[in-house]
Amino acid sequence: TPDVFRTAGGQWSVSYGATQSWTVINTSGVGLADLRFADVDGDLRTDVLHPTGDAWNVSWGGSSGWQRLSMRSDTNVAFGDFDGDGAADTFRTGCY
Repeated sequence: TPDVFRTAGGQWSVSYGATQSWTVINTSGVGLADLRFADVDGDLRTDVLHPTGDAWNVSWGGSSGWQRLSMRSDTNVAFGDFDGDGAADTFRTGCY
């Protein structure tokens, strides 16, 4: 079951497995519309990603500070388990 995130007043909260009560895990001025979510490192915790224009920043498990990833930023990127192997996949929209 996926985790559910929300932002309010600069605080990030999560309901683990969409069944637990809300827990504040971090603070950030980045709005929900500018965030992406995926388990990038395979630890079964949802990581929070933010495109910055030239790179992606990640907050591991949503609770760490921002760390820069060595992949080009693209706001037309989506994350999900598209092949059913339990790992996060990345795809880019708007390509033909």
